[in-house]
Amino acid sequence: MVPTLLIWSLAFKLLAAQTCNDWYECHRVTVTGGSCYGYAACNLATITAATAKCRGYAGCNLATITSDTAHCYGEYGCYSAKITSTTVAGWGYHSLWNADIEPKDTELSVTLFGYLSGSGLDIRCSAGDICTIDCRDCKGCIGTKAYCFSDSICNIQCDDDENCPTLYSSETGFPDPEIWNKYYENQEHKKNLPDDDVFPLDYPDNDDYFNPKPGVISLNLNMVWVLLIVLGFVLGIGLCILNIKTWKNEK
Repeated sequence: MVPTLLIWSLAFKLLAAQTCNDWYECHRVTVTGGSCYGYAACNLATITAATAKCRGYAGCNLATITSDTAHCYGEYGCYSAKITSTTVAGWGYHSLWNADIEPKDTELSVTLFGYLSGSGLDIRCSAGDICTIDCRDCKGCIGTKAYCFSDSICNIQCDDDENCPTLYSSETGFPDPEIWNKYYENQEHKKNLPDDDVFPLDYPDNDDYFNPKPGVISLNLNMVWVLLIVLGFVLGIGLCILNIKTWKNEK
């Protein structure tokens, strides 16, 4: 009984730790485990994980990410993503281009390592939140905007004025009220605004385009492991039954 429980527990764990390794593999699906390694693998996906990893080119493009930690490694890795997290790191070129970030709880740390990784990035720090923005040496904060509401604390670390985010607060003033009403007060994703940039990849916005062709089965590595475990389990039961029959015949 115990080996059986262990086998099914391992199978469940493998399924739960979902990875998306192939081209558009997890397009518009809900992803747990948060590993998006393929080219636009988690395009328009909803990702919920302790640690989200967006490694592929545009791996988490337009995704909605909720995590404790989010790593945007690939070029355009988290392009125009909506991220709610405690720790966010932008490693790749334009990795957080046009993205939106806000704290998961009350604290947020954003570190921008990659060249122009925070171009077009919006960071929202609401009342009671503490947000730290660390701009490294590769001009990561150029084009970044930090919105610090009343009763929030924004700690900004940058090496020079050029590499600092633009700060909006009750002291400095906020952008156009119409944009504010559309996006910040109503919490709409800015990609829905009419003046938004267009993603550099030209791909069809058609669900049928991303589905496997009839007769083709798409398997990822975790599914293969689960199938092998189940197959081994079935073979083990078969051998046990065969041994019992042989033992009875010998008696």
